[in-house]
Amino acid sequence: MTIIEEAKELLVELDSYNGIEYDDDCEIACQQAYVTIKKLLELLEVKTEIMIALGDDWSGLYKNGWLVTEGHSITADDIMHSLGSIHDIVYNRFEVDMNWLEEVGSFPKRLDEVQFL
Repeated sequence: MTIIEEAKELLVELDSYNGIEYDDDCEIACQQAYVTIKKLLELLEVKTEIMIALGDDWSGLYKNGWLVTEGHSITADDIMHSLGSIHDIVYNRFEVDMNWLEEVGSFPKRLDEVQFL
């Protein structure tokens, strides 16, 4: 379960307490928690924008308007590293068996058919 799904479940749980009799301090605390969780959800559901700025032989990689890295090239590793803080992305990097790759000539459509070292 993702953090967003957990937070949504908490919102539903907090919402179910509406109409239940309890003291004023508890009601205020629940309302504050509800508002805090709603704000957290809004922050978590913001889309991440990745932008690559190109200038002749120099490139810059931006995440949500902020420079992440720059250089003569931007690699897949650079891009995936910049996405690392997004909860639903799992990034792995493995080397393939070059003899196998030369023999087959190109990567297969399915990852489970790739021969890794």
